Amino acid sequence: HDRCYHKSDALGTMRNLAYLRAMREGWENLLYVDNDVLPPVDALEKLLQNPVPVQSPIVTYLDGFDHGLSMPTMERGRGLVMVSSCVLSFLLCETKIFFPWWQGGFWRDAIGADETYHFAKLQAQGIRPFVDTNVVVPCANGPSYPLDHKPEDK
Repeated sequence: HDRCYHKSDALGTMRNLAYLRAMREGWENLLYVDNDVLPPVDALEKLLQNPVPVQSPIVTYLDGFDHGLSMPTMERGRGLVMVSSCVLSFLLCETKIFFPWWQGGFWRDAIGADETYHFAKLQAQGIRPFVDTNVVVPCANGPSYPLDHKPEDK
């Protein structure tokens, strides 16, 4: 359930709870999906065919803008491409990547901890994310940056 008191302030806590539950229940993979993502019916099936521990499809935005991100403009049809970080809107992870943080605490809450921070933690463990350029998933809303607005600006 939504644990945020202010917009996005507890996303890390909720993501941590998801991987802790997946580990406890013995799941091999965990898919993080934002509530405004509109994935094609076969998106997850296609991603599961890739032998990489962390991956995302190309995430685009329905308004047609890239919102300052490189992912929406990536060349399609090139297969897997290693990247330094990616958006978390539709992120497939092998659960085992979280073992170094088996007590929780991999994800930090959104204020001050963005994708670059989290993927640097994974890279320190030898894990890099990939984008499957053969899979495109639209997102209804452009990204928001919690640091741009004070909680009272909600």
